[in-house]
Amino acid sequence: MFVAIVRSLLGVFLLALGVVGLMRIMDPPPDMPEAARKFLGALESTGYMMYMTSGVKVLCGALLLFKRWVPFALVLLAPLSVNIVLYHVFLDPSFAHSFMAYGVAAANLFLAAKHHEAYRPLFR
Repeated sequence: MFVAIVRSLLGVFLLALGVVGLMRIMDPPPDMPEAARKFLGALESTGYMMYMTSGVKVLCGALLLFKRWVPFALVLLAPLSVNIVLYHVFLDPSFAHSFMAYGVAAANLFLAAKHHEAYRPLFR
């Protein structure tokens, strides 16, 4: 039951963040450090990176919510979640901005551990 709750909460959160990112309806916090602002500006200047990461969030969120290909969704989410955590560790360490990133990473790790058998063929 706890696994289903974590999976559903992570799915809803990712789906919401992805939709917000695709629709561009939320501005970055005004108190963001300069290095973080420059990094996000560089990602936005590519013209595709923010849309791609938002699309991955929507896809992973939907897969988690509908309980379809959950191990695949977690593998797809892993590099994004590691990058978001490292962004907060190195560029925006304020806990007020980073607690959700740590929660997403923790949920991703927890769910991956619960689906560890699905990953066994990857390590043969």
